[in-house]
This record gives sequence, C-alpha cells and structure tokens, in this order.
Amino acid sequence: MITKYIKLSLVPMLVFSALFIGCSDDDINNFDKTPTERLEEAKSEMSKALLSAKDGWKMIYFTDNNQFGGYTHIMKFEADGKVKMISDFDNTSITPSISDFELKSSYAPALVFTTKNKIHLLSDSNNSPGAQQGAGYKGDFEFVFDKIDEKGDIHFRTSRNNVKIVFQKAKAEDWTSIDKNFKTEDAALVGTENDPFFSVMEIKEGNKVKSYMFSYNKQRRFMDLSLPDPLDTFNDGYGIGLKDNSIVLNPAVKVGNEELSEFFYDTTSKAYVAKGSQGQVSLKFTDEVSDGSAFELGNTILQGEKLVTTHIKLFSGLDGKGNTPYGKKMVADARSTSNGTIARVFLMFNLVEGGEIVNKIDYYFSGNVIISHYVDIVRGENNAVILKHKKWSTSSLLITESLRKLDNHMLDPKGLLFKRENYNVVYPFPIVTLKAVSSLSSRKTAFALSNYDSTAQN
Repeated sequence: MITKYIKLSLVPMLVFSALFIGCSDDDINNFDKTPTERLEEAKSEMSKALLSAKDGWKMIYFTDNNQFGGYTHIMKFEADGKVKMISDFDNTSITPSISDFELKSSYAPALVFTTKNKIHLLSDSNNSPGAQQGAGYKGDFEFVFDKIDEKGDIHFRTSRNNVKIVFQKAKAEDWTSIDKNFKTEDAALVGTENDPFFSVMEIKEGNKVKSYMFSYNKQRRFMDLSLPDPLDTFNDGYGIGLKDNSIVLNPAVKVGNEELSEFFYDTTSKAYVAKGSQGQVSLKFTDEVSDGSAFELGNTILQGEKLVTTHIKLFSGLDGKGNTPYGKKMVADARSTSNGTIARVFLMFNLVEGGEIVNKIDYYFSGNVIISHYVDIVRGENNAVILKHKKWSTSSLLITESLRKLDNHMLDPKGLLFKRENYNVVYPFPIVTLKAVSSLSSRKTAFALSNYDSTAQN
C-alpha cells in the first residue's frame, strides 16, 4: 500500500537554522554561498552519511514524552531510494520490509519516508492505543536534518512536533537481536508469575532513599509514578525505550546534578539500575506497600463514596499488568456455570437499595440472571477494603465451585487494594487495578484483574 506524501510546513526557526548546517563561524560571517547552495550541501552531507553505514542506522524514537515510550527502528538505506527497516513496535514489526525514501530540500534538508514502512505505525491515526482512537502515537515520517556530530551520529528533528531524533550506526547483530527488546521489557517492567506484583522506582542520593510506586502500560510503553509528597520534583511519568540488555527512560531521572537514563540489570539487588557518581536509581518489583496514598480510591470507598460501575473486564488489548494469567483463568473458569455464561462482575459500593446502603458483588450471567453477594466493608492496612460475607441473593446450591473460587479472592481476609491507574483501555474511563493483599508476593497466585469505572459519584 502506497502512502501519499504531503509536504508539511516547517518551523521557521528550523528553516532558518538549516541554511547554516555544517557551516563554520567564518562561513556564516562571509555569506559566500547562497541559501540554495547551503541547502544542497547539507542535503549532500546527509545523503553521504545515510548511505555510508554498512549495517545501517538505529534510533529510538520517543514521539511524546508525556504519554508514549520509545520505539527502536533499524534502517538500511540504498542509493536507489529504497530502505530496509525493522522495529520493536510489536512482534510482527521485527520482520524486515522495504519501502521508498526521498531526500528533500525545498525548505530545509529532510529525510522523508514516502511509502509505508514500520515508521508509519507511529503516525497512522487508525493505529491508536486503547481508548485514544484517531490519535495514533503522534509519530512523524519526515525528519529535518540538523547536524552530524563528532561521533558520526546524525541528528534530526521531526517536522511536525520538532522532536529530536538521533541516528546511530547499527551493528550486524542488531538486525537479528531486536526481539530481545521484548524480553528486556518483560524482565524489567512486566514481571514473571513468580515476581511480586507491585513495581517501585527507588532513588538513592547519598544516604537519602525514597521509593515511588509505579504502573507500567505496555501498550503505550509508559510508566506512571505515584508521588506521595507534593514537594517531590521528579517527573510523574516516563517513556520507556528498549534495548537487548537495558531500558532507557525519557526524560532522564535527575540525581544531584546528574541525569540517569539507562538501566541495566544488577544481579545483587535483582533490579534494573542506573548508577551515577552521586547516587543511583533502581526499578524493581516488591510486595511492600510503601505508601497507602496510592490506594486512595479504597479510602474514599470506605468513607462512603458511591461507586457503582466498577466491573471486571478482560480487555483484548494490552492493558498494563492488571490482567495476570491467573486472573484471566479464574474468570474463564467461572464463566461456565449452570446459570449460563458469566458476562460481567460488578463491584458496587455504598449503593442505596430499598432505602438501605448496601455493598455487594453482582455476577451477571447470560439470560439476565444475576447472583448477588452482599458484603460489609471494613478498613484494612494501607487503605485496603476488606469485604466480609453478609448474604447471598440465591441458594448456595446455585453457586458453582469455580464461581466460589473467584468470589473467595474478592473476600480476601486482608482485603483488596484499589488503585486507579492513569490510563484507559478501549473505553474513556480510567482503569482500576484490584489486588488481594494476601497474594502480593507472587503474580502466579494473584487476583489482579483490570477494571474500568465511570466517574464515581458522591
């Protein structure tokens, strides 16, 4: 499929500065060449550089630091205007494909990918994560040439959003090892079944150590921090770039006057660590709840907040770490019952029913059959909500073993932690992650089902 090339207007300052790319101070002062000559020289310099790399070029493209991570692209340019490309956008994009490119110089020297390839996955408005339909990943396919630095790296800026891009020379093994990026992502941010459920960023500066719980959204390749202290100056969100043995955070984390961005696995601490002379930053899994404020939703429920539309939903998309394999299996097992196929599971708090405030779990089955489990709620540690059995709406004979197993997780004796995430999936409602306190040390036995809810009403 051919993508039609549309020339975009460039930022005036970029256009102006591009006229002097590769020029010394004497050149600028002398103005001995016309703007057109300078453009053509810069275009020629860019062309020679792109074609010179035996194994091509590699870049991590961060499209928007406020909501998306970085996506690795490896490209090999040929003199006939063809480019071979792979990327780590997903498991299918690691297969090489060939498309066309052009070098433009009408306003400023620019590299333009004129027919469809992996880079267009980030600019296609029909390719949107979750509920952000029509927005895409805010990528671009036109890169304005900036400079070639002393290391031989090629610097660009995107024409649409003025995002800095750096091309570095690729190695032969980069073409065959890009799938290792996904393994690094799982090891550092997603976790295995035997890892603790929660993730924290630990910042150590001198003798001072602070920990921040974070959630990772795999679909957007983005992590959101919970900052309990309003005086904290750290970013509350970071884009993630992947390599075969490390991850890259954008923006970097500032420790003292140093910026730390690349994290490698440390066998001693069993964490991914970025080290500097003044301190270090670690990303690791934990079963400790460092700050109960991350679960403020539980607190508001206990204080009487009316929450009536939170329900278990197994989304088809990549909805962060909420849906564990074990959680999915529990719902799947509970679906087949004598009452028909289970459709939804609603958690309803502080609902007025018959003039009485009630709390309950509603299990919806096909054929408009509902089994309700009425509960009382009490406070646990760190704003956990403990659900205590009160009564069933039907005979216990109609409650299957698989449904009771799911229900028992809801009634964990230490309670449920409710965490409202900073992302959504499919629907424009925030995700709420539920986690049983008794199973924090392992994802394998975790009750961790992603839910969505509409705006809670008081």
